[in-house]
Amino acid sequence: DSSGKATSMADSLLTEFSTRNGRPVFDGRGILPDVLVEEHELPKVVGGLLREDLFFDYATRYRRTHETAPPARDFLITDPEYQAFLDYLSDKEFDYETESMAQLEELVETAKRERYLEHVKPELDQLREELRPKRDEELVMFRDDIAEILRNELVARYHFQTGRAIAALDTDPYVREALDVLGNGTYGEVLAGTGNTGN
Repeated sequence: DSSGKATSMADSLLTEFSTRNGRPVFDGRGILPDVLVEEHELPKVVGGLLREDLFFDYATRYRRTHETAPPARDFLITDPEYQAFLDYLSDKEFDYETESMAQLEELVETAKRERYLEHVKPELDQLREELRPKRDEELVMFRDDIAEILRNELVARYHFQTGRAIAALDTDPYVREALDVLGNGTYGEVLAGTGNTGN
């Protein structure tokens, strides 16, 4: 509209254009990705670690005590390395709230407003205890997510942004999807707009 806000257009108003190779492109909705990549949501415990800069601080400390490191692509978080990170976290404060806990608190407020709270309070208290973030368990449960971020942060201390990019190549969902498209023969279909790309 005139204020710069995007407005939705009816399908009947969309115009189809073709690229030089005959690929269909529609106006009125912006550019859609050729291939949709599903990203997983980071666990809330990771958000707590990031918010308190604990990956950053640990990597800085690690760099001061480890003179050298393997090349970025070969840098791995081994079990002893991960345990050292957990030991570092043992006396660190970091909070996070799960979406489940936030929803429970909304339920408690609703029950209070509707005057059901006294009747269901024991069950809600039990549910609160079950849903309360269990930090030590989650640090183990979400090891892969945590180790990936830790690896990238440590690699950056030795190999800077280039190293961080190289280390991320193995786990980046966009890079993995691009390699799949190139390797499975659908590249031409994607360019022609005839492949099953999720659009």
